Amino acid sequence: MPLSQLLCDILKNPSCNIRFLFPIQVLVLYSLEERGKVPIINNSYYQNMKKYNSSGKTYTPITPIKSRPEVERVTQDLSRTISAHIKEAQVQEVKECLNYVISELLNNLVDHSGSRGWAMAQYYQTKGRVDFCVLDQGCGFMSRIASQFPEIKSESEAILKSLGRGISVSDTQMYGAQRNSGYGLHIINFLTKQIRGSELLIASNNQAVHIQEDEKPSEIDLPCSIEGALVCFSLKLHSLDQQNDYVSTLIRRAVLEEDGENTEIFF
Repeated sequence: MPLSQLLCDILKNPSCNIRFLFPIQVLVLYSLEERGKVPIINNSYYQNMKKYNSSGKTYTPITPIKSRPEVERVTQDLSRTISAHIKEAQVQEVKECLNYVISELLNNLVDHSGSRGWAMAQYYQTKGRVDFCVLDQGCGFMSRIASQFPEIKSESEAILKSLGRGISVSDTQMYGAQRNSGYGLHIINFLTKQIRGSELLIASNNQAVHIQEDEKPSEIDLPCSIEGALVCFSLKLHSLDQQNDYVSTLIRRAVLEEDGENTEIFF
């Protein structure tokens, strides 16, 4: 089932007894529960994902992100969950690339002043897929993007704008040093289109954008507001194994495709 359908289903009826939950649904339910908007959820997977110290070989549970010092630790946990199931020849470079992408998304979350947020990841062995999700209770994309791009008039427009190369409204200083901001969503968008079977869904308040390989991004009006922002990336590992290019090559292509610069961002 597409990520967009999973999100809409849980927003339409968050109190229903869904037997099998996906990370995108778990984080939305958790955010609603934190606000007191849903009753106790009697689902064993959901309850297990709430145990912060229960990381397993195939998952990283719901993990709170409150400050920059936590980002490195959580990034490593999430990256470990994902890269543990990638063929050995690519593990190191995939870890380094994922560390960059995940840390940028988590730093963006921290930059949403006054917001709370969480991340989690799950590997599905039979499907050869990893889902990585981040959710925050901040102001959403439009409020932040529109401060630099006043022509933006909707959440979906703001999301699409944020997919552009180098687009960022986050703090570019990390621990006193310059960091490469504005590439996280751009790179994930690029990987989604290059790796067959992968998906990217980005939601902000009452709208979302769904991206799949070789398809035009779909703009979606959600059944109700998620009151924050959500990014869910579903990576098809079986397709990754069949890639002719290494992930590091794909990443460089994503960063350098527009101007042909010969600059190494990651390595």
